[in-house]
Amino acid sequence: MLEAQSVIEKLWPCDCWFCRLFTRRILLHYVRSAYVYRTEPRMLRGGEYGLSQELDIGRELKDLKNAVSELKSAMAEIKAVLADLTGPYSYYRPKEEAEMAQTRPEQVATGPPGVSIMAEATSEAGKGGKTVEKPPKTGGGGFEDLVDILSEAGRVVREEREALRGVSLKQALSLMRMVYEIRKFYPKASVERILELMEQLRIVSKEEANILRTTINIVEQSLSENITPEENTLLMYMLLKNLGIRDEAVEDEVMKTVLSSLALLRAKVRHASEVEEDRNEKHSRRGRREESAQGVSDKWENQQQ
Repeated sequence: MLEAQSVIEKLWPCDCWFCRLFTRRILLHYVRSAYVYRTEPRMLRGGEYGLSQELDIGRELKDLKNAVSELKSAMAEIKAVLADLTGPYSYYRPKEEAEMAQTRPEQVATGPPGVSIMAEATSEAGKGGKTVEKPPKTGGGGFEDLVDILSEAGRVVREEREALRGVSLKQALSLMRMVYEIRKFYPKASVERILELMEQLRIVSKEEANILRTTINIVEQSLSENITPEENTLLMYMLLKNLGIRDEAVEDEVMKTVLSSLALLRAKVRHASEVEEDRNEKHSRRGRREESAQGVSDKWENQQQ
């Protein structure tokens, strides 16, 4: 058992929740079968014992088909849950409806190449009722096909995870800006009471309410320290960059923030230069008036003399 676990660790190092629930269990089944196949003794000529080289291809293909069907069903459920979580109305539906939608699997699920071929081979083997005897390969052909299928499943899960993470960061930035705007007109206590009411009505889930409370606390602390939402966006971008995480939504927000900051800075510089020019012009006009008044006074004194 420990040796099989070590083989699983080397073959599939990923330890995410999906791999723990599905991938590693399926691989463990086939690794155990491989160990049983290698260590099964049989009688040879001369009374000696050797390792058995017989392999029931039909049984292996049947087990593989069942495992692939379970994996396809799990992938369909995961895609359905991710589609519901990333939908435009996912934050506005009741909690019961959202939970029912999460448990609804997709009607059609497409598998990676090689699944239909193995299914046809299984059906033909079942109809004929004969077992095809071929020299077994190291690890088994079905095992290699299973590794390809699981690799494809892992790729799909990673893509869905990246898409979900991008949407979540984009929503977090939009939510932070919205809370900034709300705090201009409403106090923090009013916003928290409205949030508590939404949570009691199950308009938002507990996790979403926690995200909103964290965002409200960040905005409140930022307002007390005169930190703008643009500065918070830049801070998030720097943290993600130092962690080696790249997100297009955050990069777009950073570009917009930089451009708007440059435009605002240029507008301030232009306004300051205009104010300085007006001040200089007023000062020069005042100086000319004073000079003209002094000239008139000197002329009048000369006439009196």
